[in-house]
Amino acid sequence: MIANYKDYIDSIENLKQEVLNTDSLTHYKDNPFVSIKTDTDQFFTNLNKYHLLPDSSTFDRSSPFFKNVLLFQLINQLDTQCNYQLFTDELISIHHREHIPKTSLFCSFHYGAFIQIPAILKMLDIDFVVISLTIDSYDVVNWDTKDKSDAADRKRIDQPVSINPFEKESIFKIYKYLKKGVSVLIYLDGVQANIDQQDKRIKKIDFLSQQLMLSSGIMEISQKLKVPVVPVIAERTEDHKIKAVFHHLENREDFGRENYAEDFIQEAVNVLCSYLQKDPAQWQEWTHIHQKMIYTQPENSVKKGFFERFLERARQSMYKPSSKSPLKFNREDYEIISIHHESYIVCIRNYVSFKITDKLRQILLSLEKSEVTLHHLTKFVPPGLLKDLLQNKIIITR
Repeated sequence: MIANYKDYIDSIENLKQEVLNTDSLTHYKDNPFVSIKTDTDQFFTNLNKYHLLPDSSTFDRSSPFFKNVLLFQLINQLDTQCNYQLFTDELISIHHREHIPKTSLFCSFHYGAFIQIPAILKMLDIDFVVISLTIDSYDVVNWDTKDKSDAADRKRIDQPVSINPFEKESIFKIYKYLKKGVSVLIYLDGVQANIDQQDKRIKKIDFLSQQLMLSSGIMEISQKLKVPVVPVIAERTEDHKIKAVFHHLENREDFGRENYAEDFIQEAVNVLCSYLQKDPAQWQEWTHIHQKMIYTQPENSVKKGFFERFLERARQSMYKPSSKSPLKFNREDYEIISIHHESYIVCIRNYVSFKITDKLRQILLSLEKSEVTLHHLTKFVPPGLLKDLLQNKIIITR
């Protein structure tokens, strides 16, 4: 067990070297703290960051960003191997605790040392329950703390009550606890059931350069019971300590406002965005955030006039390579991925995807290694499919 700050820092440095020099797809495939376990996970981690935080005009597949995300996941695992005193006495600093009402709806995200937030609430003697799919390893760490009644004694604190968000009775349980004066901790970027965009509780929330679909149900309970929303983030600092900040939202007790639920879920997400712009790798949701994202075209493409759009369509329809020209799979605009043993082509520019057969996948990948021409492809690919591949420029000349 890690008991002092120096050993903790040394362990993190060892993790950095390990992540840098190992094949993460094999080395961490059975690690429950690691979400990046396949080529597809790596691809979407980098792609989602590219679309949400554009820092260049070209998508870089080889970006080490996914390894930076992986490192922070492993640091969260490292925290579970540390002595509690290291956190209470040296690692955790708590800021703006004056912003905490007696009963609060604590809104957090899977950012930084998020697994320590329940422990931080315990350090402050806050009575709370947590909305979580699991309480064993991911959202909550079972750790020791000081018994404040006697500094000489030590005890293991009880796990907070966990409410599974997919339970039929979950919304009633949340309501019951808040009404009793028990605070609730929720990770707003956590797993959600299939999102029905027709549901009036599903709100389109601005998120960096895109939008997210998030449920406002928890905020509606907050409004009805007049329980203030308090975003809390446990950021990892450059010296590998944990800075827990309770954020104050303006007008958080204006429970009569018409769009209270939507406004305050937006305000909470804005808090996360401010951290992502500083250190995006600390966020654990990059791998699959596209599943909740509403992709919007960049402004320069949205504002194209009719004539420009017509020319684009015309160029696509006219594109037909010479029957003798060597062909290749267009990796500048597309990627081939595998999900649950099924293959897809994904457009890098706008996330549009096409399910393909294993045979077509093999053909497309073989284009990179052989001198295949259009004449050759007509023998293996049906005419209609070949036309689609060419028209969408999934296959282009070398």
